[in-house]
Amino acid sequence: MTLEELRNDLLAEMNGCPVPAIDRALLQTTQDACRDATLLTQDLTAINTVAGTSSYALTAPANTYILRINKMHETLVGGGAKHLTPSPVMTQDRSGTAEYFWTDGLSVFLNPVPDAVKTYNVSAVLVPKTLAGFPVNLIVRESSL
Repeated sequence: MTLEELRNDLLAEMNGCPVPAIDRALLQTTQDACRDATLLTQDLTAINTVAGTSSYALTAPANTYILRINKMHETLVGGGAKHLTPSPVMTQDRSGTAEYFWTDGLSVFLNPVPDAVKTYNVSAVLVPKTLAGFPVNLIVRESSL
C-alpha cells in the first residue's frame, strides 16, 4: 500500500478532513513506529579513524534523523568482526584500540582514543523527517501479514 492509497482510504473515512492534517498524523505515526519498533535501520558511511582523534561526525541519509546507533564494528582481515560496545557516557581514556563508543546523534566518540587508522562500519536506527523519505515497502496491508 502506498502512502497515496493510505491517504485516500483515510479521506474516504474522514469526510472533510484537510489533507495536511492527515499527512501530519501519518508522519507522526510513522515516526513513532520507527522509534518504538526500530523499523528503519541503515548502514551509514563508514568511519575511518585518525590517530589521536576521538570524535567523528555522522551523516544521516537524506530526509532522516539518526535516532541511535545500532552497532559499530570493524571487519577483521581474514573474516569476522570486532564489535564496539556502546557506552552510556563519554569518558576520557588513554589511547589505543577503540573498545567503546558514545554518540550524541550527530557525532560518535571512540574510547580509548584511536592510535591507529581503522575503519568502522556503523548501523543506525533512523526516523524519517518527511513521509517522502519513508520507504513504501514498510507500509503493508493488514491482510498481507
